[in-house]
Amino acid sequence: MGQEVSVTTLQLAQAASVIANGGLLVKPRLLLKRGDVAEPVAAPVRILIADNAISMRKMMEGVVLVGSGTRARLAGYSSGGKTGSAQIYDYESKHYTHTYNGSFMGFAPLTNPKVVVVVTLNGTRGENGFGGHAAAPVFKIVAGEALRVFDVPKDLTEEVPTRTLFAGNTEDLNDLAIADLDAARPNILEETDEAETAPPAPPAPPVYGPHPVQTASVAPPGPPPAPARPQGPRVPNFRGMTMRAVLAEAAAKGLSILPDGSGIAHVQSPPPGAPLHQGERIRVQFVQ
Repeated sequence: MGQEVSVTTLQLAQAASVIANGGLLVKPRLLLKRGDVAEPVAAPVRILIADNAISMRKMMEGVVLVGSGTRARLAGYSSGGKTGSAQIYDYESKHYTHTYNGSFMGFAPLTNPKVVVVVTLNGTRGENGFGGHAAAPVFKIVAGEALRVFDVPKDLTEEVPTRTLFAGNTEDLNDLAIADLDAARPNILEETDEAETAPPAPPAPPVYGPHPVQTASVAPPGPPPAPARPQGPRVPNFRGMTMRAVLAEAAAKGLSILPDGSGIAHVQSPPPGAPLHQGERIRVQFVQ
């Protein structure tokens, strides 16, 4: 086990402010009362190129929209953030417990951030103690009130309800296809006024005489159809990887992991190659 490094809430806020400031590191200042002016004590230092900072903003926006931080979503404001669930280690039993330090750091609005808020809750337990469950709702309340107090104009014109899109869900794809139709073109899936007001077609005249001979052609049997290829993302294989490697790969792919134990990944659920649904957590059991 490597040397543990503790990160304070203030350091998390400073890291989030680098993304919010477009890659510039600003030394934090302490305001003792409302109305104090935060005069800079040192010039900002660029530690991240602007393009990378913008890319990080977009990824952190995805965490709030469809990732583990949906409970932090603000009404009327775009935002970006990241959840954190630090599993507490028990030195007596030499195992990780199911107690966590749940955290969430974020900023808003997305394109021109005005506030950075970091929430850390110590000693949370179980799945409800993860940062997305415990800390993200606190961020939503605190950041929303701060934006109101600072009189920051809203950048979202309407509140779009959050929907979970599952891989291979044709119903969601149909909704998207209908919504993408040109308004000037008729929608064949909807009834038009013309169809409602047009008179019914006259009945066809009766046909007298012998019934026509019906023929049918039979095609020779062909090869069986190829099995349909699975659609959507698949669960990666974490078996044999260290916890650090699993968490790194999961963070790069925007996946949510529920780790248990320590050492090397031995069992995971869902299994490797299974369909991966949006927002689904992958349980990984680690053994020494």
